[in-house]
Amino acid sequence: VKDKKSTPELRVITNDRQKIITMAIESLKPKFKEVVMMCEIYGYTYEEAAFKLKCPVGTIKSRRDENRCHKKR
Repeated sequence: VKDKKSTPELRVITNDRQKIITMAIESLKPKFKEVVMMCEIYGYTYEEAAFKLKCPVGTIKSRRDENRCHKKR
């Protein structure tokens, strides 16, 4: 029985999805990109990201929300 998790089709889909995500992140302005990288990719909490970036938690949340609006466009 073949492992369905590792089919050539699934690898292509996964690679394509990763490319799309990378391109979307790269298209962001730096201040939004850093929030995505820290919170979505590296798993920082908003509080941790705010501490690292030396800004209020509200700023992190608003940048996150703006990124979500940008993705929908």
